[in-house]
Amino acid sequence: MKVFNVGGTGFLGYYATLEFLKRGHEVDTMALPDIPLGDWFPTDKVGVSYGNVFEMSHDDLVEVFKGYDAMVYAVGPDDRIIPKAPAYDFFHFRKIEKLEKLTSELVEKRSIIISTNQSQSIS
Repeated sequence: MKVFNVGGTGFLGYYATLEFLKRGHEVDTMALPDIPLGDWFPTDKVGVSYGNVFEMSHDDLVEVFKGYDAMVYAVGPDDRIIPKAPAYDFFHFRKIEKLEKLTSELVEKRSIIISTNQSQSIS
């Protein structure tokens, strides 16, 4: 299976990336440009692109996510981020809104959101 792991270089995404590789899947990921990837990250086995999904346009994201069977969304604010009230819009935009539309348009099989307090299948 061809998997795109958004945030695959981060705390949760990294371990998801390793598990997909262990199971024989092809994995690509996107990381923030200011994240240095050292010897700890398997760049020889994972395609890495750089960008910020919160700043990219819908059309740019469509180009990035084309052709994948599955997508893991392991990026965004977690329990360490405390937004101003009401927090619903802040979290909904960063965890659901932008990528739910994309995954329903592009991903062939499954999309999964993972965070420090939840995992949720959205397709």
